[in-house]
Amino acid sequence: MTTRGGKRRIAQAGRDTTPAPDTYVFQLFVAGDEPNSALALGNLVRICDAHIAGRYEIHTVDVLKNADAAYKHNVIVTPTVILTRPLPSVTLFGTLRDPAQVLAALRLTGAR
Repeated sequence: MTTRGGKRRIAQAGRDTTPAPDTYVFQLFVAGDEPNSALALGNLVRICDAHIAGRYEIHTVDVLKNADAAYKHNVIVTPTVILTRPLPSVTLFGTLRDPAQVLAALRLTGAR
């Protein structure tokens, strides 16, 4: 697991961590080092830093190495991000390049 700045954590899936109650938890399903996967991670980090800084975790799952996790979460395309906390969960596909759409879908508008 890599920890950078405050409570922001970017972790590899499979690690057991218990986030604080006000922490947003994301699972980002990627396909290796593909450009769209890297772009999605970068965009998600930027959005989170701007709107919920210090209150989020991103767990990356490489579907090329962990196909079972992709199957378990019904992931059929990468990149896919799933907001797992707070409930209800939300699933987004793609590079997350439109911040306004991502914020609205993840219920992060006004979360500052």
